[in-house]
Amino acid sequence: MFSLGINLVTGLISWCLWVFMFVIAACALVDASVRRVDAFPAVDRLTKRTWLVILGIGGAFVFLSAPRPFGVIPIFNIFNMAAMVAAGAYLVDVRPKIKAITSR
Repeated sequence: MFSLGINLVTGLISWCLWVFMFVIAACALVDASVRRVDAFPAVDRLTKRTWLVILGIGGAFVFLSAPRPFGVIPIFNIFNMAAMVAAGAYLVDVRPKIKAITSR
């Protein structure tokens, strides 16, 4: 009985963490896709295509790491951590600068 409760709690925590990571990766990818192409070099950052590739690959790794029984790869892996760093770098560093120059 006790182990069933622990498994339920850890499974719920894994799902919540996965949903959080997937939402962050998806928001970064969608935001990068709607920004103007010329805005990225204007703020001295990587090109739009490069950001879309980085965020898309990261989002794919996060998607594939859904908790059991759906996931293909473990939820805690270096690729998910890299995806979160990339999405965080985009959302915290690149997005505000692009938003400031495009006023959108």
